[in-house]
Amino acid sequence: MQQFTHQSDGYGAIKNNIVIRRLFDAVNLFLLQRDAGG
Repeated sequence: MQQFTHQSDGYGAIKNNIVIRRLFDAVNLFLLQRDAGG
């Protein structure tokens, strides 16, 4: 696992960035929906 991460460090960073963005968007959507519904 560590070897693979080291090999594709750049790609891993980009992928992590996308995942974090998606997660952040999902949380924002959830909070907006909760505020609108509550």
